[in-house]
Amino acid sequence: MKGLLIKDCKLLKTQRLFLCVIFGICIMLLLWDNQRLSAVMTYASAVLSLLVINTVGYDEADNGMSFLLTFPISRSKYVLEKYVLGLLIMAAALIAGSVLVLLMGAAGSLPFGMALEIGGGVELFFTEEWLISVLSSLLTSALIISFSLPVQLKFGSEKSRVVMFGGVVLFLLGASAGKKAAEVLGIDFSAVIEWVMQADAVQVTVCLCAAMAVMLVGSYFISLAIMKRKQF
Repeated sequence: MKGLLIKDCKLLKTQRLFLCVIFGICIMLLLWDNQRLSAVMTYASAVLSLLVINTVGYDEADNGMSFLLTFPISRSKYVLEKYVLGLLIMAAALIAGSVLVLLMGAAGSLPFGMALEIGGGVELFFTEEWLISVLSSLLTSALIISFSLPVQLKFGSEKSRVVMFGGVVLFLLGASAGKKAAEVLGIDFSAVIEWVMQADAVQVTVCLCAAMAVMLVGSYFISLAIMKRKQF
C-alpha cells in the first residue's frame, strides 16, 4: 500500500498549481465575507475530495490498471489505498483550513468568540463556527468519496460523470418528494431538528463521526465487490 500512496502523491504533486489556486480562492472568499467560514471550508473539502477520483482515472488511462495489477498488489489493497488516500486528503484539508483560520483570527480578519493562551504570548482561537465548519467539511468529503469511488470504479471516467450527475439529481428529487410526503402524512421532524439545535458539540460530533464511518465502510465494501468482479 505504501507504494500506491507514493504513486498517488506523485500524481497529486503534478496538480500543485490547481491546489494553490483553490487555496487562494478560499483566502479571497474569507477576506471578502468572513461570515462564510463553513461554506468556504466545505467548498475546499469537496474540491480536494475529487482528487481521489482523479487518481482512479489516471490509473485506468491507457490500460494502466492492467499494468498496475501485474505488480504484487491485490485488488483489495488497491481499493483500501484509495480510501486511505481520501482520509489523508480530508485530514490535510482540515489542517490547512484550520491553520488558515487561526492565522486570520490572530490577525483580526475573522470574528472569534474566545481565545486560549498556550504560553509565550501565543493564542489559539476557537469558536462554535470553526467546529461547524470542520464537521461540515468532513461530512462533505465523506459523502463525495463514499458515492464517487464506487461509481468511478464501476463505470469508468466518462460514464461516471453522467451517473454522478444523475445521482445528484435523483437525490434532490428524492429529498423534495420526501418533504412533500412528510407534509401529506403529517410527519413532523421539528423534534429531530430541535434536538440537533439543542445538542452539545460532543453529541453532534459523535453522531456525525459515526455517520461518516458507516458511509465510508459501506462504500469500501461496495467498491471492493465491484473491483473483484471487474475485468481489465
